[in-house]
Order: sequence, then C-alpha cells, then structure tokens
Amino acid sequence: MTDDPHDAIYDILIRECGAIEHNRARFRALELVPGARIRFGGQLGLDGHFVVQSDGSWNVEYSDYDHSPKRARMAHAAAEALHALQGR
Repeated sequence: MTDDPHDAIYDILIRECGAIEHNRARFRALELVPGARIRFGGQLGLDGHFVVQSDGSWNVEYSDYDHSPKRARMAHAAAEALHALQGR
C-alpha cells in the first residue's frame, strides 16, 4: 500500500458500494485516525459512511433504516476489501 491510501480506499467504495466520484476530493482530506467518519453517498443511501474504528481498522456503515440484503452484501464486500488493503 502507498503512504496515502485515500484513492485505493475510495476505489473500493466506488466498486463495492457505488460511492459518488465527485465526493473523492472531500474524502482525500479525511484524516485516517480512529473516530473519523465521512459520508460517501452511493448505493448504501444517505447514511453510507466510511469509518475508522477505535482500533484503527476501516469499515463502512449505513443506517438500519436503509437495511436490505443487497446493502448488507455490499457493506460486507467493502469491509473485506478494506481489511485486505489494510493488511488485517
């Protein structure tokens, strides 16, 4: 992984969750520190977020209100790809 993983992370969010490309620049400004979260839009609905967990791991979250089996599969695939990118 490069020193700046922002583009690789956002590529995963686009591929797995349909994140909106025009949000990439805003995402690049995010500090990847525990507690960080940013809405990325896309197929997880308005509450689709990239989150840096308290242990430093990366994940995606979305509202239970927007839950569907399809969204659960997308979030799971994104989480697996993010964990692989992070080497966890």
